[in-house]
Amino acid sequence: MQKKTLTYILLALLLVIIVVLYNAKLRSSSNEEQRSKEQQEYFDNVQAAIDYENKGLEKTTYNLLKELKEHPHNGYASHYLAVLYYTSEDYDDAELLFDRCIEDLPYYEHELLSSSYHLKAAISFMHEEDEDALSYITSAINETPDNFRLYERRASIYKQLGDSVSAKSDFEIAEKLKSAEAE
Repeated sequence: MQKKTLTYILLALLLVIIVVLYNAKLRSSSNEEQRSKEQQEYFDNVQAAIDYENKGLEKTTYNLLKELKEHPHNGYASHYLAVLYYTSEDYDDAELLFDRCIEDLPYYEHELLSSSYHLKAAISFMHEEDEDALSYITSAINETPDNFRLYERRASIYKQLGDSVSAKSDFEIAEKLKSAEAE
């Protein structure tokens, strides 16, 4: 039940991100053809989220795979499918798709890039690849430096590696960010 709830929360968060990004893209887009393409991409991504809620994982996975077959460099579809694989504990496929979306997402998609690096770090950490996990979580922090959870995760990795000074520093940064967020 927790896994299903977490999946719904992640999808709801992704849907909110899609809406915000869509509005930002429309404001910055100058030509109508580009707007039309972005609108179609937006609606395709929203449809994937709706499919998941109404029809389940299989239909959503099918639609995202179809989208990637037709548009292999759609970083958004790669990200959403990677998250679905990750929540289904298919870590190998998730990791490959996170690599693709990191390559294909636009540089300004900081939240999605950060999420991809963060989940790659989690996979590396599970596989006891601590140095890789440290590298990925640092990349996530570079994308969203105000996210206290990323500093907590990196502090845990530093602690695992025996670097108590860096762990303490990151825990302190996380606490400062958490305090600032609470205000």
